[in-house]
Amino acid sequence: KSLDIAATYTIKADSVIIGGKDAVINVKTAEGKPAADVSVYLEENDELVGKTDENGALTTDRFSKTSGEYKIYAKDAENGLSFVYKLKVYDPHGDKDGKADAVRFNITDDPVTQKNITWLSSPLSEAKQQIQYRTVGSEEWKTAEATTKKKEFTTNGHKIANINAVKLTGLTRDTTYEYQVGSEGAYSDVAEFTTDKAGRKNSRFFLIGDIQDPNKKNLESIVNILNKDKYDFGVQIGDAIDNAADLGDWKEVGDLLGAKGVGSVDMINVMGNHEYYGDANADIAAAMYNNPKTREGGYYSIRYGNIYIATINFATTKGQTREAA
Repeated sequence: KSLDIAATYTIKADSVIIGGKDAVINVKTAEGKPAADVSVYLEENDELVGKTDENGALTTDRFSKTSGEYKIYAKDAENGLSFVYKLKVYDPHGDKDGKADAVRFNITDDPVTQKNITWLSSPLSEAKQQIQYRTVGSEEWKTAEATTKKKEFTTNGHKIANINAVKLTGLTRDTTYEYQVGSEGAYSDVAEFTTDKAGRKNSRFFLIGDIQDPNKKNLESIVNILNKDKYDFGVQIGDAIDNAADLGDWKEVGDLLGAKGVGSVDMINVMGNHEYYGDANADIAAAMYNNPKTREGGYYSIRYGNIYIATINFATTKGQTREAA
């Protein structure tokens, strides 16, 4: 015999960002109707947070100061209860005005006419993220709007960031452009990128192995060496970060292997097992690299100049590896 497990109420709330809007907690009856005049408590000490209004909602600033995970529950005067709900509160990444950081240049289908650029910004900024670009010597900027994804990180604190992506197409081959990313009034400093030459017969590239160590001193030394020469592209062969749910790790690596560290060199980022650690579906890596082919066991290939590159993501089964091979 089986028994249904049910509660008098359901309780839900959107994630809260410190410095943003107050928490809105919604309580409904088992039938899905708004539950008015129902109390909401913290499980830890049974502290009363407040009571719902006629729409079954409680708006409160109780969670506006300290990030973390708060367990809450609903209870009425007759002791009707909800199950415990985990309300998550996050510290926002970045400048509230929306200024960009950790700018990356990622792989693209055609390095001769395209650039694939991603960057981080604050989720508190409501301004649209975008890139402005122009050929060197031109005075007129072109503008392309970014696709923005809000991602939550729960290792080494509770943090949240916007990951922004733009894929520029129709660029002129072997041409240097100026660019700046961010939002109106809060752009990054103007920098440059150069498109690839068509039909290039020789390529210079670098390979970087497992760099998941939280101590980035070795990677800093590698970047200093790389900056003594010029490269057409770079490859990081997996485990770029230790834990995919650690925003600080992503930012450090993004600075070192991005525009701030190696300039506008396109990076091919292979998926190691640590890209799935803390993010089983690799949704964060997909956003950071603006690459939808990041699933476990996935694979794809690209050409840079005269070099064909096939990548195979980390896999846990022989079947996935056989399919990729």
